[in-house]
Amino acid sequence: MKYNFTKKLQIAILGILLITGITYYVGIKIRDYQEEKHRIKEALTLDDIGEKLDPNKNGVGAWFNKIGSQITDFFNSVQDFFNGLTNLFEGIDYHFKCGNKTANVGYKRGLKVLEIHFNCAMSKTKVFFDGSCTFYYLVDMYFGILRLLLITIPLFLLKNIFGVDLQFVVDLIKDIIITPLDAITTSTMGISITHWSDDVQKKCYLCPGDFEDGSGLQYKTFSKWSEYYKCTTALINRGSDIMVNSLFNTKHTTNWFKNREVHGWGDWDFKN
Repeated sequence: MKYNFTKKLQIAILGILLITGITYYVGIKIRDYQEEKHRIKEALTLDDIGEKLDPNKNGVGAWFNKIGSQITDFFNSVQDFFNGLTNLFEGIDYHFKCGNKTANVGYKRGLKVLEIHFNCAMSKTKVFFDGSCTFYYLVDMYFGILRLLLITIPLFLLKNIFGVDLQFVVDLIKDIIITPLDAITTSTMGISITHWSDDVQKKCYLCPGDFEDGSGLQYKTFSKWSEYYKCTTALINRGSDIMVNSLFNTKHTTNWFKNREVHGWGDWDFKN
């Protein structure tokens, strides 16, 4: 059964509460009845006795009606309490499982990204040493060093020593010269001056990965795959928050006890 453990615990607690409550309640009513009976015996006149026995006034009939009403109210309260516990346990179970599922998705995706990174590092190391991508890597390293020596370091020194920021000049040259020239060579000769061909990128620079969620196989750079860690961390934190607050947040447990938001998220503001 879905709630086998919680149902048994619930029934045991309610059984103890019910027996205790009924015993206490019956004891009080017996005492009240004995006191009322004693007062009737002490009546000085038959008229007083008749008045006490008048079911339309404060006599025995009215007393039994009052007892019946109180017993009905008591059992209604017990039933409401039982229903409230049922709703509470159901709400806790539903939201705890939902939070656990959310956190598990985060853990699963995080491990998947870690696997993609590991496989990517191994495959790129392999193609570097077997010569498949060595040329492209060396060319990138050469131009990377040139950029560092001729652009990055001079711009850094100018900005931090003289307070002159010339980065906008580099961006301007890229926008008005490099980018248009790259578009021309790509459209006329099929060669790009800013990046390698799609086949080379897929073989030497991109990492294949599939989350197995229907999105299919994807090719991304190592750094792009790393961005998924933010999402997986958010899922884990979100799921953990839901699980903790499903047990200890009195705002939500009170709502569930009152049969509100039992199967819904509600306002999950954990700071309240």
